[in-house]
Amino acid sequence: MSTTTKKNPVVDVTAPNDPTTSLGFRLFLLRDLKKLTQTKLCDDLGISKVNYSRYEKDLRSPDYDTLLKFATYFNVTTDFLLGKIKEPQLSCDLMEDFDYRFDINKILDLCEDLTDDELKQVIRYIKFMISERPHNDDDNL
Repeated sequence: MSTTTKKNPVVDVTAPNDPTTSLGFRLFLLRDLKKLTQTKLCDDLGISKVNYSRYEKDLRSPDYDTLLKFATYFNVTTDFLLGKIKEPQLSCDLMEDFDYRFDINKILDLCEDLTDDELKQVIRYIKFMISERPHNDDDNL
């Protein structure tokens, strides 16, 4: 007798070619914006660090209550976390804490321990961000 497993709806909303819709990637970015360690975030939310690490790596999907905890904690909608909308509509407080000036060495340090698949995801994200940038000849970014 064969058994079928029901797909988790959190996983179903991610687009395989668009890493920006990945729940794990968005959780990582939001955590990084707040300059939090996984341990601190897990302590604040009362969740397992092992499970959270799996959420960020897209190896596991949180249940509904945990998803709501993330949305409330980061002050974003569940639609943003699930990749249904692009813009997180972050509060001003969160944006003020973010340092936009990453130097290349810091980026390389962050990538040092990533697997090949994770590095490919980062590269896809960078390419996606470049492709989404408005084309303006006056803009030298």
